[in-house]
Amino acid sequence: MIMKKIILISLFLLGTLFSSIAQNKTDNEFKTHLTMIYEHYINLKSAFIKSDVEAIIAMAKEVQRELPNVEKASALLENKKVWVTQSIKIESSINAILKVKDIEKQRIAFAVLSEALYQSIKTYGVLGMKSYYQYCPMALNGKGAYWLSLQEEIQNPYFGDKMITCGKTKEIIE
Repeated sequence: MIMKKIILISLFLLGTLFSSIAQNKTDNEFKTHLTMIYEHYINLKSAFIKSDVEAIIAMAKEVQRELPNVEKASALLENKKVWVTQSIKIESSINAILKVKDIEKQRIAFAVLSEALYQSIKTYGVLGMKSYYQYCPMALNGKGAYWLSLQEEIQNPYFGDKMITCGKTKEIIE
């Protein structure tokens, strides 16, 4: 009787261990693809800094191409609720950037993308990168807007080279 209990407890613990290992693999696969989205986002931000509409379109397409991979990896994600909400915002903002050719309207969509990606990174993290969540109160006609950066130095994507250093770091995500 005691031996049966020991065997059952051992099997239960072994099952829990394997489940945990499988979950970590799923979470890491998701993080890998989310990190790729973030890397494309950083390139997109650089295109906004340069006010380069062609590069903006090209980088937005890179984000769009990576989204299905993140979606696939999120299927077994333990805490999927945040991703479901934010992925809709990411997809719609990328579609808006690709649809309009006016850079000011693209910047409005970029602000939505930035907030959705911030929420995703804050929840799930990215691999091997420190992220700076930055804010400019004058962006979007005084409404203010956030963006993510790999560096603490401010490079504002909302004004191009006109006000490149306008803003401040609000949070560091490690």
